[in-house]
Amino acid sequence: MSSFFPFIFLFLFSSLTSFRASAQDPRFLAYYCPNTTTYSSNSTYFTNLNTLLSSLSSRNASYSTGFQNATVGQALDRATGLFLCRGDFSPEVCRNCVTFAVNNTFRRCPNQREAVFYYEECILRYSHKNILSTAITNEGEFIMRNTNTISPIQNQINQFTNLVLSNMNQAAIEAADSSRKFSTIKNEWSALQTFYGLVQCTPDLSRQDCFSCLTSSINRMMPLFRIGARHFWPSCNSRYELYDFYNETAIGTPPPPLPPLASPSLPDKSGNSNVVVVAVVVPVIVVVLIFIAGYCFFAKRAKKTYGTTPALDEEDKTTIESLRLDYRAIQAATNDFSENNKIGRGGFGDVYKGTFSNGTEVAVKRLSKTSEQGDTEFKNEVVVVANLRHKNLVRILGFSIEREERILVYGYVENKSLDNFLFDDAQDLVTHAWRLWRNGTALDLVDPFIADSCRKSEVVRCIHIGLLCVQEDPVKRPAMSTISVMLTSNTMALPAPQQPGFFVRSRPGTNRLDSDQSTTNKSVTVSIDDSSMSDLDPR
Repeated sequence: MSSFFPFIFLFLFSSLTSFRASAQDPRFLAYYCPNTTTYSSNSTYFTNLNTLLSSLSSRNASYSTGFQNATVGQALDRATGLFLCRGDFSPEVCRNCVTFAVNNTFRRCPNQREAVFYYEECILRYSHKNILSTAITNEGEFIMRNTNTISPIQNQINQFTNLVLSNMNQAAIEAADSSRKFSTIKNEWSALQTFYGLVQCTPDLSRQDCFSCLTSSINRMMPLFRIGARHFWPSCNSRYELYDFYNETAIGTPPPPLPPLASPSLPDKSGNSNVVVVAVVVPVIVVVLIFIAGYCFFAKRAKKTYGTTPALDEEDKTTIESLRLDYRAIQAATNDFSENNKIGRGGFGDVYKGTFSNGTEVAVKRLSKTSEQGDTEFKNEVVVVANLRHKNLVRILGFSIEREERILVYGYVENKSLDNFLFDDAQDLVTHAWRLWRNGTALDLVDPFIADSCRKSEVVRCIHIGLLCVQEDPVKRPAMSTISVMLTSNTMALPAPQQPGFFVRSRPGTNRLDSDQSTTNKSVTVSIDDSSMSDLDPR
């Protein structure tokens, strides 16, 4: 009998321990209740607030969905509130958190008309103002960052920052598109570490308001080289860690795959063999016929265009065949690429002056034979370049491929330097934009018709971001991931731009004379962005 008591004691101890674990208090994080407006204990607002909190913590509250809002009273005495439970917690955990938060409300905020309470498992919020369907991103902020950084190596910091931004922004998009306004994401960071992210909005927000709130929350966690951080606005929150901090099984699993289609009844053996023969022979015949037809078509097309002089006066050259020129005609126009016709050498090959039989003068670039670019890539690039139209670009007229030879034919500009086109009466765009920004007149850069029909703050912000991208110091230029956040978030503070890398301090003084007169160029002082100059290999 005496040996039976230890078992009874062990059973009671384990039962009490498990009960304590299941009924553990929610983890309190922070609260916000400004003293701007208060109430007295005998006021109508206090009565309405008590009724509101009782409604939110009642047994009939919608703990299964994790969100509920309510309003009690009218006009100045109206109390509006809501609770939001984290999407990976069960209804029981949600109810326990909301009840606990309500019971501790007046201990933390005894007489404030508005308050927000942040717990690990839920958020409780109330106010005398209308807080429903409105994203709040200017008050009630709470942020926690892990003190450990990902690495002291700058390259790894940049990689981790890009990982956090891309994954959290993707999760924000998915949350904004969902009815629950909740999403999680995970991705591999290293062989031993996995990235986990979670974002959530109150479901009463619109898609745009939810995404804007989450974008602001993600930006407020910067710098993102910490190994973990979380941020709360009253309307949304975000968090990322390098460990599994949320309950993946409670979020839901993808739907099972569709069952396989029922197999049709098989015919008899002789019928089956006939089907196999037809199924094999017919496709082979079709493929052979298509191949023969294609070969005949291209052979006839090549024969038709061979040995002809190219027509260079067409306005729209948008296809490969319209741009293809006869190699022998180009060879004759440049006197077989004579050294006497050579007018320069570029990074991709020599340039020759040529004259076709119809008198058209062209500049012929004979590309280096060491290029590893394939014929298809070369042709596609020619079509793209041919469709470009700009005063600072010499128009490409055509191309030719002959064995290892790749030829580009441009319009010939006689006795003209590039600065005649670049430095005309119009100002340099970057310089002009920088001067307007420095003078506080950035909107002068925009056409008045456009400026009057759009939000000026958005236009100035776009100009601001553009100037950040052309700063002289490349370290200060934002990365593409940061630019994406800047463009999608109006709450992210932008640093002041520095002087651009290519800034013309004095205009080139060119005496404009007729083509048969000499031209005198005065000195030009520019800021040269050495860090933007790279040694390139031909493609």
